[in-house]
Amino acid sequence: MCLLKRGKSNPVHRLKRYAIENYFTIRALKEVFGAQIPDTIIDIDVSKKLEKQIGIDVKKNNRKLAQKMSLDEIKDTDLYVFFEKVETMCKKVKLE
Repeated sequence: MCLLKRGKSNPVHRLKRYAIENYFTIRALKEVFGAQIPDTIIDIDVSKKLEKQIGIDVKKNNRKLAQKMSLDEIKDTDLYVFFEKVETMCKKVKLE
């Protein structure tokens, strides 16, 4: 478990995509929602609200969607960079 020490400021990392849901893959969406995701949906516009694109509010299923994904699916995104920063910070705090 990683806890930052009191009195130290917490770094901020702003993600580039519209929302965390915009990092989910079509594959994960189809695995969780099945036929509710139309076959015509082949790509997600990262700058637009996902709900408006697919017609489903996925927020209540974020955990299920994230569990269906692998780190490889976000490896080339700023979200992966964020995860790496968190891991580095946790290791640093653990060593102190």
